[in-house]
Amino acid sequence: MSFDAPEVQALSGAVGDKGAGLFVTLASFSKQADDFAEAKGNLRLLDGDALLDLLMEHYEELDARYRAEIPLKRVYIPEPAEEAGE
Repeated sequence: MSFDAPEVQALSGAVGDKGAGLFVTLASFSKQADDFAEAKGNLRLLDGDALLDLLMEHYEELDARYRAEIPLKRVYIPEPAEEAGE
């Protein structure tokens, strides 16, 4: 699923020119929606990829009750050893 410009325009109408709007989705936004939000300047679009990036970047800073709801565990995966002669 992808949100298009009409949904973002509806948010813009709701917040007006002096407000600010944040549209968060686990889906994505069309190029037209991105372009519209960028042109407005007072709208921020956060798609699923950006939301996951923010979660991963700031996970340790989350309150313990939210970390309990989204239990992540740091896992270290060793790089394969380079073969001799390379």
